[in-house]
Amino acid sequence: MKNKIISLAISIALTASVSANDELIDIEGDDYFSDFYGNEEMVEIATGTKKQFHLLPSVASVITAQDISDMGAIYLSDVLEKVPGLHVMPSSQGRTTPIFSVRGINTAANPQLLVLMNGTEFKHPTSGGLTYNFRYSLHNVERIEVIRGPGSAVYGADAYSGVINIITKKTGTESSVNAGLTAGSFSTSELWANINWTEETFRASLSLSKYQTDGDDGRIVNSDLQTTFDGLFGTSASLAPSFLASQLDITDIHLDVAVGNWSLESWYWGLENGGSSVGAVQTLDYVGEENADSYLTKLSYHNDYGNHWNIDANVSYYTIEADSFLVLFPAGATLPVGDDGNLFTPNLPDVEGGGLVSFTDGAIGDPIPSLDETRVNLISTYDGIERHVLRLGAGWIESKLSVKEFKNFGPGILDGNNFSSVVNGNLFDVTNSENIYVKDQSRTVKYISLQDEWQISNDFTLTAGFRYDDYSDFGDTINPRVALVWQTRHNVTTKLLYGSAFRAPSFIELSAINNPAALGNSSLNPEEIDTYEFVIDYRITTDSKLVVNFFDYKATDLIVRIADAEPATTKTYQNASNQNGNGVEVEFNWQVSNDISWDSSFSYQQVEDTSTGAKIADIPTKQFYTDLRIKLSDNLKITSQLNYVMDRKRAVGDTRAKLDDFTLVNLTAIYQVNNHLKIRLAAKNIFDKDYYEGTDGRIADDLPMEGRSVYGMLDYTF
Repeated sequence: MKNKIISLAISIALTASVSANDELIDIEGDDYFSDFYGNEEMVEIATGTKKQFHLLPSVASVITAQDISDMGAIYLSDVLEKVPGLHVMPSSQGRTTPIFSVRGINTAANPQLLVLMNGTEFKHPTSGGLTYNFRYSLHNVERIEVIRGPGSAVYGADAYSGVINIITKKTGTESSVNAGLTAGSFSTSELWANINWTEETFRASLSLSKYQTDGDDGRIVNSDLQTTFDGLFGTSASLAPSFLASQLDITDIHLDVAVGNWSLESWYWGLENGGSSVGAVQTLDYVGEENADSYLTKLSYHNDYGNHWNIDANVSYYTIEADSFLVLFPAGATLPVGDDGNLFTPNLPDVEGGGLVSFTDGAIGDPIPSLDETRVNLISTYDGIERHVLRLGAGWIESKLSVKEFKNFGPGILDGNNFSSVVNGNLFDVTNSENIYVKDQSRTVKYISLQDEWQISNDFTLTAGFRYDDYSDFGDTINPRVALVWQTRHNVTTKLLYGSAFRAPSFIELSAINNPAALGNSSLNPEEIDTYEFVIDYRITTDSKLVVNFFDYKATDLIVRIADAEPATTKTYQNASNQNGNGVEVEFNWQVSNDISWDSSFSYQQVEDTSTGAKIADIPTKQFYTDLRIKLSDNLKITSQLNYVMDRKRAVGDTRAKLDDFTLVNLTAIYQVNNHLKIRLAAKNIFDKDYYEGTDGRIADDLPMEGRSVYGMLDYTF
């Protein structure tokens, strides 16, 4: 494969060189080009260097602060459906945490998508995905840049299906204070403030947000996994039919300080009493809750040396403690316990213990993993070689996992002589013992990356590069990328892209023990993906554009849970699945007039298991999105968004009726009272559409999503 990649890079370079002149020719009519591209966004996420959008060597999307305001968005997942090929859906085992499926690639924890805050990763300690019940307020967001497709050549691990970089607002040339409040459906409220302080050599900004909601109690689940066990064991413990517990209480504080070439960023995100929803096993839970405290601090340095060199260096420290207090099965549940003390494990011959257990207060687990992660990055760009921009990166990452756990079942608690047929809610501390679900872990990563942006001629740019990562726990990996961008005509850009990416096994996948749901496997390899893309960017007029992207990928060594040999009833993580995907993404943007704009997109994807040919379950084959914004007067603007999700398949062997298509419509009215005060009224799912996202069958009727909601928002500039 690596030889093929090298051959591809050479072939593209030679092909482009044939069309190139020996010297670059000055293009006449710069004003004409400026009409099409002069006001275009400068985007950094694709290469680590700023480039105009149409010249990016990746398939990208940008969501601006203006987009966020116009859409009446409250948190991150509200705006990501705008991205073609991306579908926001609830996790099947992550307390319905939103996950972002890009081109049909997703799992319960969604670790295949890299989410960054100003270029730095943050994640859950064990799963590698976002923290359970993660929501991010958008009042301090300047823009959100999204790559669809691989990004490991620049960003390393987990930039597999895509990358999302949340870029926060920085201080401007003047001091300012902005504040506001949101109130609306489901007892939702948010208070926020952005404070900017600017002096000659000193800049600082502070953002504060407090978000609370009770969640939509109209999301009724008619049966859950406990309903099935009630039928088997003659109990009546299930809480269904009833609503999903989806309350949230989130505190968000962001501080930025800049002095000269130095800047310091500090971010706190805290969750209190997050609703357990369907918990970890698809069983309703109103007692359990999610709590988390995370801190990210980064010190950065930037300087230019001479006319050609610049250096960016940063060191960051990220720490998070996530406390998941889970009533896995409710009070009154009767469950089989194996002679090892775990739920649903077998009783071996001639081994004492095991049998049916009545959990009077429920089967309870309280894992508390903590992650401490230190990163050091050094990046330098050099443009002193004619027609080339070189980017060299190197870095070091150290991740340390420490775990505490409390529970009322499992080895050391219900095994052997400890077995009891009746168990109450008293929890046992298994921290620092052989009975914990995962032991303390650590890993170090060292990487180097090299990228060359070669302006072959006025019309051709070849971007080629690679990143080499060396992991202490599973070995090394190298991921290349090659992109040829051709300015085919004054208003047409054509791109041919190739990229490789990987997803590192998470701590839980490598090392889980005493966990009846899944056991770790220290022999796991990283997931890998190779993606090919062909892009046409056509500026129809100076006010409209059409972008069409064709993609094809092969994902290998996907990590899934495989049943162990009998008599064991456990599953173990294995590199046991491959997935192929191909499709097309179409974007159309039209500034109809000064007062009317219209954006639309359509995506079509065929994604299947390589060995069986079966379609991947629950992801939309087709998706249509449109966004219309009309300025009715100098003070009043109306915006609307429509999202049509189509053709979601069931898993092989799932005999339930297919998931229905659904269409959601949102409407926002924005009234600018004066230079200081803006009022917004936003209605989500305005027609109160009943719609569902798929489950694996433990909740038979699938997951009901939020009904109609209405929010009032006040934004004030002092």
